[in-house]
Amino acid sequence: MVWSVSNWDILFEGRVADFYTEKIINTRGAIQLGGCSSPLMLIPQMIWNFPIWITHYFNGKRFVGTIFCVYWYKLFLLAVTLMIGILIYRIINRMTGEKKKAQLGMILMLGSAQTMLSTMYTGQDEIVYLLAILLSYDALIQKKKKWFIVWGIVSVTLCPIMIIGYAVLVVLSEKNLIKIVGKILLSIIPNGLWSLYSIGMENKIEVSINDSEFIDKMMNMAKFPITTGDASIVGIIICIIFILAYLTKKEKTELYLLYLNSIMVLISFFMDNFFYRLLIYVPFTILTILVITKEERTNMSLLLFTILEYIRMFVGGYESLQNLNTAYVAKSKIMEELLIKSGSNAIDGYRYVVGKICEHIKMAGSIVPLLNSMSIVCVGAILFIACYSKRDNNLFKMDINRNYIIDAYIACMPIIMIIFFTILFR
Repeated sequence: MVWSVSNWDILFEGRVADFYTEKIINTRGAIQLGGCSSPLMLIPQMIWNFPIWITHYFNGKRFVGTIFCVYWYKLFLLAVTLMIGILIYRIINRMTGEKKKAQLGMILMLGSAQTMLSTMYTGQDEIVYLLAILLSYDALIQKKKKWFIVWGIVSVTLCPIMIIGYAVLVVLSEKNLIKIVGKILLSIIPNGLWSLYSIGMENKIEVSINDSEFIDKMMNMAKFPITTGDASIVGIIICIIFILAYLTKKEKTELYLLYLNSIMVLISFFMDNFFYRLLIYVPFTILTILVITKEERTNMSLLLFTILEYIRMFVGGYESLQNLNTAYVAKSKIMEELLIKSGSNAIDGYRYVVGKICEHIKMAGSIVPLLNSMSIVCVGAILFIACYSKRDNNLFKMDINRNYIIDAYIACMPIIMIIFFTILFR
């Protein structure tokens, strides 16, 4: 949010060449320094935060980290989240003709703990470029080829790693190799032009994110040795996905979503992500479950997705004290203070029980790798069940009231908050 306001400063003052230097000087007091390769990534935020700049620039106020400014920006993220929810509703309703499924898809998106964590808690912009790539996919299945390319370019401009998702959609919809390369190259033109323009700008190397580093880390996260060195498991999977996408007939538009979701799962699970980027795969997995998976197997996929939600939220909070601000809770001992002020006699028992629980968890050093393994199994099973949907048998069929699963899914955030605020923050 702060950098989008700073961009108005340098634009209004004619100091575009100071784009990277401004990130180091940090005149408006951003918490996180650096981390922005191009001002084009922040265009939507700049437009939304223009009123903040107007009200703070001409009266000499530099600091924009006030409660009002933060909530103004989060209102933008909420609006984008609602737009994704509505878009998911439209896509499901158009592809299945079932309004109840469409409504469920919207509920799953808006009720996701991973969505809440990224947008309403940390205020990150992942939701913005996810909307762009979803709009690109939506335009493609509606055969609006120009808008497919336009939104694809927007998504890659806002987040260069989205080029993998956009590229797989290009390969699915186009079989002429020259046109494939041309459409993919189009997506990098905006950031490419900025890269040329910004050559020689001061502090560019110190501030910029090297987008290739993200891909390198993703490729090196899982690998095995071969005769000539190491081979990347993620790289192999991506190659297989693109080969299968090229071999898939253009008319099989129902498979586009499955390929796109597979790419987003790889980015979300194997890229060097912080805890607030957990949601990258969420909208695409919701669409996969409700559009591709057969009705009798949907409950199983929804249950796996709910388990996945809890695992990802728990591991994210356990591994990072910034998640849900557990570091602050630990320092201030909020729960103990509340018990003392309430006059409760349970404070000693509370301290004993919490101490024992934390002691056992710390002793179980394999709990995080185990849960991470379970998350891979869950998301892999969801994709497998979607691929298996054309088979007519009772495998993966689950007779359970779907409302119970949805209730458990929606309850994820409050349950996780209770766990971390009462026990695991220590």
